[in-house]
Amino acid sequence: MTRPGQEKREGRLNRQGRKSLTRQRIIKRKETWKSAVLQSLVAVLFVFSGMGSSAGQPDALSGQAIPCYAAQEAAKGSGADRILGRVSVPTDATLPGLSFPAEAAGVLAVGLAACEERIDLSPYAISTDRLGELFTYVMNTHPELFHVAGRLGYTYNRAGQVLSVSPSYTLAGEALTAARRLYRQTVEAFCADLEAARRRVAAFSGDSAGGWSQADTVLFLHDWLADRYAYDLSGTRFDAYSLFRDGVGVCQAYALAFLALGKAAGLEVDMVTSTAMDHAWNHVRVDGVWYHVDVTRDDPIVTGEGAPPVNHDRFLLSDSALDGLGYHDYACAAGHTCTDTRFQGEEGMAVLAACHRVLLCLGNGWFTCEAEEGLLSPVAWPPDGLSVSPVPGDADRDGVLTPADLLTLYLLLPEDASPLPDPERLALLARTRSALLAGA
Repeated sequence: MTRPGQEKREGRLNRQGRKSLTRQRIIKRKETWKSAVLQSLVAVLFVFSGMGSSAGQPDALSGQAIPCYAAQEAAKGSGADRILGRVSVPTDATLPGLSFPAEAAGVLAVGLAACEERIDLSPYAISTDRLGELFTYVMNTHPELFHVAGRLGYTYNRAGQVLSVSPSYTLAGEALTAARRLYRQTVEAFCADLEAARRRVAAFSGDSAGGWSQADTVLFLHDWLADRYAYDLSGTRFDAYSLFRDGVGVCQAYALAFLALGKAAGLEVDMVTSTAMDHAWNHVRVDGVWYHVDVTRDDPIVTGEGAPPVNHDRFLLSDSALDGLGYHDYACAAGHTCTDTRFQGEEGMAVLAACHRVLLCLGNGWFTCEAEEGLLSPVAWPPDGLSVSPVPGDADRDGVLTPADLLTLYLLLPEDASPLPDPERLALLARTRSALLAGA
C-alpha cells in the first residue's frame, strides 16, 4: 500500500522508434556507401493507468520530446573494473549541468547492470519530466549497458516525483553472458594491442616509462577504431556491443565504443551530442585539457580506388576549430569547453589533417605507410616534442635516417608484421639499439 499523498501512478518512458540520423555525404573505407544515418533522438511516451486521479499533475505528464543529454562520470577503480564494465554509485552530490543527484545516476546504472526488474528512485525526488534526462545520461555514460532497451516504465506520486522505474532488456541469461564476453574480449584485445605498442616504445628507449604520452594513447585509440569498423547505413546499431559484434555502427556506437576503450586505457572521456546535427562524438582529456575527437567522420566511406582508409581532420580540436568545420548546437552535460589549440596547425586545422592512413607507432615515433610502395614515412607527432626522438625513426640520433635505422624500424614492427617471435625480436632490437648508440 502507498501512504497518503504517495499514490502511485504509472507511466512509460520510450526511447524506441529512434529516428535515423541525418544522412551525411562523406567518403568511407572498405565499401561504397551512398549516405550515413546518424544518432537518434530520444522520445517520451506516457501511458497512464487508472490508479488515482490525474488532476493537478504538471503539464509535462501529457508527454514531450526529451533531448539527448550526455555527461562524463570519471572512471573509478582499477583497469579490470573498467574492462569488466562494473559500475558504482558516485559520491558527488551533484552533476554539472544536470538537475538530479549524482547518486541517482549511480543507483540507476547499478540496477540496470544487474538487470533489476524494479529500481527504487524514491529517495531522490526526481520529477517525471527529468526522468528522460537521467535515463539518457546513464545510457550515454555507461557503454556496458548495451542490453538495456529504450523503454523505461515508471511509477510516480501526486507531486509528480518518480518512485521507481521498471526497465526493459534486450538480452538476458546466457545470451547476455555471451554478449558481455564478446564485449569484454574486444576491450581486452584493444588493451593488449595498446600495451604491445607501449612495449615497442619501451624496448627502443630502454626506459620502462617508454616516453608514451596521453596524446599517443588517444591517437592509437582513434586509428584502432577507424581501422577496424565502418559506418552502419542501416541505422540499426547504436551501441558499442553491436559495433564490436558486427563491425558496423552509427555515430552513437562509435562514440560509446570510444568511451569504453578510452576508459579501459585510463583516459577521461565524455560523449558530446548535437540534436540539431543528429550526431555524437567525444571529448577527451589530454594532460588536463579537453579536446574534441570525432572518429565517425574521420572514418571515411570508400567511393573508389585510392580513397583514404582514415582521416585525422577531427582529432584533438578546440571548440573554435570544430565550429569552423560546421559543427553547431552541441553540448556535453559535464560542461567542458575546449579552448587549447596546441594540436592544431597555423590554419587552425588538426596537425595530422594531412595524414590519410592509419598511423603506426614503432617505438621511436609514429609512421605512415604508403600502401603502394610499402614505405614507412615518419610523422611529426606529437607536435610539442613529446615523441621519443626529435627525429622519428632516427635510431642512433645522428639527425639522418640510415639503413641501420631502417633495420631498427623493421625490428619494431608489430608481431603480425614480423617473421621473428616477439621475445627473439625484442632481444635483437636491444642489441641493435645498443650497437647504434655506441656508434658501431
